[in-house]
Amino acid sequence: MLKFEGHRHRIDVVGGFSVNFSKFSDELMGDYKPWLDGKAYIPTNGYWGPGQGVGEKTFVVGMYGTDVLGNTKEEIQLQSDLWVTWFKSNAPDVTKK
Repeated sequence: MLKFEGHRHRIDVVGGFSVNFSKFSDELMGDYKPWLDGKAYIPTNGYWGPGQGVGEKTFVVGMYGTDVLGNTKEEIQLQSDLWVTWFKSNAPDVTKK
């Protein structure tokens, strides 16, 4: 309901979700995708109000000081590539923060 209330007031409620403080996971991102593409914000999912069918435009990678990208150059490059590739294919209009 928190996401619905934020969306109704044109605010993307980001961070604080496992997908925001985990290393890249195709499964987690697949589960989160309806928030990004707008499919979560439709009446059949319990949402009525402004922005029906409109997805979030902001996504945070690594929230609250978590080390989601890793500690070495290789880990950081791998994780970065996974995130960028997924967003280019699945949510190109979303701003990564």
